[in-house]
Amino acid sequence: MTKGFDRKQKKAGDLILSEDWNAAMDEIDSLGKTLQDIKQKATSFQGPLTIEDALKVKGNVGIGTDNNPTAKLEVKGNLKLELGEAVNEFSRDGTLGGNSNQAVPTELAVKTYVDQKVQGVEDSARESFETKKLQVSETLTVEGATQLNGSLKLGQGVEVAQFSETINQSRKSSLIVVPTEQAIITYIRSTLTKFGLVGEIFDLGNGVILEIQPIKAGSFLMGSPDNESGRDADEGPQHQVNVPAFWMGKYQVTQQQWQAVASYKQVDRSLKAEPSHFKGESRPVERVNWYEAREFCARLNQKFKGQLKG
Repeated sequence: MTKGFDRKQKKAGDLILSEDWNAAMDEIDSLGKTLQDIKQKATSFQGPLTIEDALKVKGNVGIGTDNNPTAKLEVKGNLKLELGEAVNEFSRDGTLGGNSNQAVPTELAVKTYVDQKVQGVEDSARESFETKKLQVSETLTVEGATQLNGSLKLGQGVEVAQFSETINQSRKSSLIVVPTEQAIITYIRSTLTKFGLVGEIFDLGNGVILEIQPIKAGSFLMGSPDNESGRDADEGPQHQVNVPAFWMGKYQVTQQQWQAVASYKQVDRSLKAEPSHFKGESRPVERVNWYEAREFCARLNQKFKGQLKG
C-alpha cells in the first residue's frame, strides 16, 4: 500500500490501491474528469467502460474496430444527439405499436410496417373503390371486373349506359346501348338466315368441304291454265305445289366431294368412288344416275344428323 499515486496514464485493468480513503477518492475523481474531456485526452479507449452518470461527447463516437466489427454500445438510459429528441431504444416492432418519440425502429421494422400498410391498401382497393371523380393521365389497369353505377364516356364520344349481349330492335329507351362482338355476330347471322342468305360449310373429312345454301320453303303453280292458247291435255290440271325448305350445294359436286361421301356408311345402295370418265379432284362428278344422287344425299343426311334434306 502507498499513500500517494504515480500520476501516470492508466490502462484498463489497473488497480487503485491506497491505505488512505480520501486519496483514493481523489484519484477516482481525477479519472472522472479525464473521461468528461476524453476528446482532448485520448482518441480511443480499449476495454469495458461503465459510466453511471453522464457522458458528453463533442464529435463522433466510433464503436468497434476492424478486428472486432461486432462490438456493441449499450446505453442504460437515454441517447441524445446534439439536435433532436433523446431516444432510449432501437425497436424491432414491425407494427410501430409503441407510438413513441423515444424509440427508433430498425430498417426491417420500417419495411415490415410499410409493406403491411401497402398490402392493406391494395386489399381494400381490390374489394371496393369509390370516388366522385377519377382522372388518369396515362394508363389505368384493372385486374378483374369493373362495375360502374352510371354511364361510361370515352374521349369526346357519347356516354354509354350498357353493353348488351343481344341486339333488340324493339328496345325503347333513351339510354345508349352498345352490343358486344358476339351480339353483333349473332344478329347479323340471324338476319341473313331469315332471308336465306347464310350458308353452311360441312367438313367431309381429310380437308374436303362442302358449301351448301338453305332454300326457304315455298309454293308455286304447276301446269297450264285451261284457257291457255295451244295448251296440251297433259299440261293440266293446274295445281299448287308446296316445297318444304331444303339445302342445295352452292357449286357442282366435285369428284373429291363424291369420293369422300362414297366412303360413308351405305343407306340403300352402293356407290362407286370414282365413276367419272374425265378425272380430276376439282372437276364435277359425272356418270351418276338419279338413284346414286339420292344415295349421295341420304349419306349426307345420315352423317350430319338430318341437317340436309335429300
